[in-house]
Amino acid sequence: MDLALELDQQTGKFSIAGPAEKYTLTPERRDLVELLSKTEGPMRLNEIATAIKKKRPVVRKLLGHLLDAGFVEQPKFGFYQLNRKHGESGETRETGKSNMSLH
Repeated sequence: MDLALELDQQTGKFSIAGPAEKYTLTPERRDLVELLSKTEGPMRLNEIATAIKKKRPVVRKLLGHLLDAGFVEQPKFGFYQLNRKHGESGETRETGKSNMSLH
C-alpha cells in the first residue's frame, strides 16, 4: 500500500497522513478541481458533468473521492464547490501542512 506523507511546515517533520490514493489526483479529478477553482459559486452535478464532458455517474464517483479527500465540499444538497481551505499546492490554510504522496 502506498502512503501519503504530511509535512509540518513549522517543524519540517513528516508524518503518515493515510493511504496515498486519498491524496493524489488523477487527471480526471484534477480537471474537476480546476473547473471548480474557476467558478465563483457552487455547481450542480449536471453542470459539472456537462462542463467536463463526463457522464453523471462518473462525475458522482469523482466528486465522492474529492469529498473524502477534502478537496471538494457540499455547501448544500446537490451543489459542489472547491474546499477553499485547500491551497494550490494541497496545503491547508488551517494547518499549514502539505500533503505529499510516496509511490
